[in-house]
Order: sequence, then structure tokens, then C-alpha cells
Amino acid sequence: MDQEKRKIIVKEIEHWRSSRLLPEQYCDFLLNLYTEQKPANRSFSSFAATAVKQGNWIYWLFGFAIISLFYIVVLHFNAFHPGLQILTSTIFVALCYGAGAIARRKSQVFGLLAIGAGSIFMLFIGIYLLRLHAIDGNHWIVLHIALCSIVWIVAGYLLRFGMLHFCGWCGLVLLYAGFLSQTLPNASGLELQLYWLPASVAFLWLSWLLRRRNKTVGAVFFLVGALLWFMPEVGQMIFYDATVALLQWALFAKMGLAAVALFILRKKWIEWVL
Repeated sequence: MDQEKRKIIVKEIEHWRSSRLLPEQYCDFLLNLYTEQKPANRSFSSFAATAVKQGNWIYWLFGFAIISLFYIVVLHFNAFHPGLQILTSTIFVALCYGAGAIARRKSQVFGLLAIGAGSIFMLFIGIYLLRLHAIDGNHWIVLHIALCSIVWIVAGYLLRFGMLHFCGWCGLVLLYAGFLSQTLPNASGLELQLYWLPASVAFLWLSWLLRRRNKTVGAVFFLVGALLWFMPEVGQMIFYDATVALLQWALFAKMGLAAVALFILRKKWIEWVL
């Protein structure tokens, strides 16, 4: 193979790696086939060590200024105007998401940690600000959790982070369960089945439709559909005074039905989920 074709193939493999079309180990294997030397180690730790060793005093001064600014913001955060507190928190969350999205190209673990840290910070800082300014109404907390869940869903979809996407839907499912317990405090088990099972079927159907267009979203919707399948019993355990023994038998029956369905349709759902 001539050198020009080899360069084109290597460039295409690098594109696959950066866009995450193939796992890194597959890209490394392909690069080993088309290059004379092994690809450079792309771990974040080695990148950081090289940057520290070769960095000049300007970078060190910039890093010191950033760290100092961070401590000043933390120490005087409560004295800020509420609008500035919200703006500062939003900037920090955006930086975590941005750093995670960039770092995932070099280190999957560090990128996911940064995104996870930003998501957890967003949830707790909102509750902290509500309590700091004596806004303790349950509807405000519910609104904040709903906002966080929507952000997690959008960010998980855009960043191709399935776990974050799934956590966003879990937040909305929890809010829906709380809403049902408040509006239907005396609902029977059959009524709760009617409020949950259609949503479960809808998510499983969407998972099937999206299995080829977006496999990650399809897998997330499959997990959400499976979660909604068991939510009538789980919701009764959490929000209602239901008989535990009866709920256990109901859960075992649903688990049995789910196991039979998964076994019969194993060749189809494994293909689109895994």
C-alpha cells in the first residue's frame, strides 16, 4: 500500500476515534495495522503529565489565578446577589459538562467523572440556594428536580452519555410517582397499573423504533420501559400503605412474565439493546 493511501486510512481511523464511532481499542488495533509504530498513549494522565513538564510560567500563573478565583467564589458565595449565585453555578456546571465532553476524547473515565460531578452539583446547589433564601415550598423543589432531569436528558443525548440520559428519565418518573400519590391518595392497585403500564409499553415501542437510528437512546428507552413496568408496585411500597406480601407476589408475577417475554424475544431485543 502506498504512503498516500495509508495516510488517508489513518486519518479516517482518527476521525472514527474522535467521533466515537468505534471503541478506542478497535481504533488502536487498526492503527497498529496501518502504521509502523504504535499510536501514542491518549490517556488523560499522560497528557496532563506532559503538559506540566513542558508548561511555562504563564500557564502556571494562569492555573494559580483560576484556583485562587475558585476559592474566592466558594468563600464569598453566600454574600453574592441571588442572580450572581445562579449565574456562577450555571457557569460551573457548563464548565464541567464542557470539560467532560472534551476530556472523553482522551480519557473516558475522567470525562464521565466531570459530567457526573456537574450533574450532582446542579442538583444540590439548587436545593441549597432554595433553602438559603428561605424558598422551601415543595413545588419549588419539584420544579428544580424537573429542570435538572430535563437538563440531564438533553445533555445525556447530546454527549452520548446513556447513564445521564437514563437518570434524567428516572427523575421524571419519581416526580410522576409523587404526583400520583398526591392526586390519587386512595388509588387501587389496578388503577395504578393503568397509569403506569401504557407508558411502559410506549417507551418499549419507541426503543424498538429507534434501535437503528440511535442505539444508545433505544437502549435507554428500553431500560425506562422496564422500570415503568415495575413502578406500580414500587410506587405502592414508597407512597402508599399497601400490603407488602401482596406486592411481593405481584412483583414476582411481573418478573416471571418479563423473563418469559425476554426469553422468547431474546434474538430481537438483544440485537437492538446490546
